[in-house]
Amino acid sequence: MQVEEILNYGQYYHDERFSEKIPNYSKRKLIYKRGDNIYKPLPNGAFRQLRSAHSKKCHENPKAKAVDLSGINILIARTFRYFGGCGPELPEHLDTLKAGRGHKCRFQPETITGFLEFIEKHPLGLNAPPSDWPSDDDS
Repeated sequence: MQVEEILNYGQYYHDERFSEKIPNYSKRKLIYKRGDNIYKPLPNGAFRQLRSAHSKKCHENPKAKAVDLSGINILIARTFRYFGGCGPELPEHLDTLKAGRGHKCRFQPETITGFLEFIEKHPLGLNAPPSDWPSDDDS
């Protein structure tokens, strides 16, 4: 993704542009239940984790909540490529890009250029559903 904007959790939750990303369990299609805008700000500065793929029914998942809120920013992008569980294999010369959650971008300029050249060969947007998406759900 190409980051275009950075918001904190409170800004993300209250921004009308992302209201449809709040999971809605009153709708039948799975896509409405899978939004990632799941942290509702509370008056005391804390957050309530809404029902989501990360919680069990209406109960918070403290472990997922702690991991999610350990980062302070929501990264917003309109230019992205999403591959679900079917991502392209990185060429060997880009193996240094394999990093975990919370990594800092400290890659060499030639590595970044190489990745941009590689990724631009793939279509923008949604290329495949998430790996756990039911095959009979077309939403």
